[in-house]
Amino acid sequence: MNKAIVTNRTVDRQAKISTREALINTATQLFSQHGYVGTSIESITQICGIKKASLFHHFKSKQDLVIAVINAETNFCINYLLKDSIESSISEQDVAEFSQRCITYFSKPGAYAMMMLSMELNEQHDLYVEVQKYFKLLQQTFSQYIAASASKNNAQLDEQLFIQITGRMILARVFESNQYFDELKSWIDNLMGIKSILV
Repeated sequence: MNKAIVTNRTVDRQAKISTREALINTATQLFSQHGYVGTSIESITQICGIKKASLFHHFKSKQDLVIAVINAETNFCINYLLKDSIESSISEQDVAEFSQRCITYFSKPGAYAMMMLSMELNEQHDLYVEVQKYFKLLQQTFSQYIAASASKNNAQLDEQLFIQITGRMILARVFESNQYFDELKSWIDNLMGIKSILV
């Protein structure tokens, strides 16, 4: 698995978006690689090609920027995973597509950034509650899909799915291999009691 490398070309690709969005995107990439402590304001502004004063025009502090990253990632995650509203009953095709979206999303820098933040920011940190909101919403999303699926499995499966995904994210990052996500897709399909119908 190739790690995303943030360079000044990142800014070129973001030329048409606002400075605020560019800062959030760059911070997300850097958090995914270096975590909260390992990412400095200087590194973010250098990559964005701006001065510190410009960053502080948009965000009062580094913590303020992190909250913006978390909010942006939360909105993207939920909207991406729940592309359509969940009906009281969903088809195998729906579940299979949800499974594939999970694999795609959790191999992206934003998901890694949230994982890195969750491992660094403990209960004593001011940002802990913000990170916790993201993972609670994520687990609720899994619960909704499992509840609506035709699966006869018990209600604790959303917790199992959550553990499987977060654990495999760590393994994929440590060993730089996507095989853990391939295995995860099979695990989700089996969990939902369906055949793997997506290639």
